[in-house]
Amino acid sequence: LMGVFDGHGSSGAGCSQFAGREISSRLERHLLDGQDVGTAHSKAFVSANSALHRNKTVDDSLSGTTAITVLLDGVDLTVANVGDSRAILGQRG
Repeated sequence: LMGVFDGHGSSGAGCSQFAGREISSRLERHLLDGQDVGTAHSKAFVSANSALHRNKTVDDSLSGTTAITVLLDGVDLTVANVGDSRAILGQRG
């Protein structure tokens, strides 16, 4: 799993760090529970966002983060994003 989390606002760094930790662990948990990749990604993003709102150490009232994750599983590549972060797949040659 690879991810980029681009925080914005005065607490953007804290939001992006929180999201990076939470999305990764939640995605892993959902996948280990046998959920399909799309459902696991969606639940990980939504539940991490809810956890950020409840978190008392990071003020997300005027701050937040965009997120993009890329999961490579054998030959399968799954990309998920929230906000305006994007991934570009390139090939040499």
